[in-house]
Amino acid sequence: MKTEYTILQHVDWEHLTQSGPTARITRCPPSATRLMAMPFSIEQRGKSPRQGSRVHAVLGGVEECIILELRSIISDVSGLLEGVIAMNIQELVGYINATHTANFVLQGKYATGENQGAYALSDDTGAGYVLKWNTRPPWLRSIHRAQQITNHLLQRGMPVPTYILADTRADGVTYWVQTALIGSPPEELLLSHAEQLLHLIDLQEAQALASGSNWSEYVRAVVFARHSGWEDTLAGYSDDTRTVLTRLKRLVARKEHVTLRSDDICHGDMGVDNVLVDGNQVSGIVDWDAGGDGDRALDLSILLFDSYHAIRIRHVLHDRIVKISGTDAYCMYLAYNILGRLDWSIRHHAPEAVIEGVAHAHHMLADAEAFC
Repeated sequence: MKTEYTILQHVDWEHLTQSGPTARITRCPPSATRLMAMPFSIEQRGKSPRQGSRVHAVLGGVEECIILELRSIISDVSGLLEGVIAMNIQELVGYINATHTANFVLQGKYATGENQGAYALSDDTGAGYVLKWNTRPPWLRSIHRAQQITNHLLQRGMPVPTYILADTRADGVTYWVQTALIGSPPEELLLSHAEQLLHLIDLQEAQALASGSNWSEYVRAVVFARHSGWEDTLAGYSDDTRTVLTRLKRLVARKEHVTLRSDDICHGDMGVDNVLVDGNQVSGIVDWDAGGDGDRALDLSILLFDSYHAIRIRHVLHDRIVKISGTDAYCMYLAYNILGRLDWSIRHHAPEAVIEGVAHAHHMLADAEAFC
């Protein structure tokens, strides 16, 4: 059995071998280089895989070898994206249908979303579903946790999807399918949307499920212990990002003693792209894959980061965050969001996005320095 992958971006192989380390992957089976198409052969480093080219890999570890080999090389070269291959989704849908006695039909890829993205499915009744996947088998534990969280929130009246199946193939491809909700992410969050979200997010209050994933601990580790590596990304990129980093450190100085709430359910990535609206109505909150315990004010702070330009929404969200968790927590969440967004822009987007992100960070920091 073979699986087909497609190159999503051009990789300058010659440049990589000259300027960056080319780590050898010991987990690759001995026959891996003979099974790979020539652009991926270790003996053919001078060849550059081109966008749109395809490679077939025999199941049983070789696909993982390709993924690890590419990522180990490009992760050491600043400015290149990680994860340059994507599996044939139609083949994955066929596998899911055969394994789970399902009848899903692939309808296409959603326009929003980074990483591998999300894919629209339907069944023979016309019901809609969402398929997501990655190549990290341990992520299955996160999906099972998300299933527990969303089932609990559904009982409390929150419009969230139902995770109907999740599994990992023998080759390490991990996939999950959830129900599709009506609506789409708003181009601009309205004040009425923000007010509804305040009510919905309050349904997360004091509902922590002792899930084994604590967002408050993670925020502290990122802000004070350089846990994520985001601080190093900013420090190494430019004078502008180093200036932002200096202001962030000053903002959270002497706040290590602050205790963050951990008794709420926390989405962890509640940006505007994960909010669905149908007209003036918030119709869903999606992508709970990384959900856990923590402080619901962190979720509000992510929405605030996305909507800071809207003054009325800014004040509504800011005031609620401070009411729930206090000013010190607000400042820590601001630092966390700026670090994460700038790191992502540096590693995945064009320089113009970094410039825009730096300006946005300085705007938020100028306001926060007046009261933090």
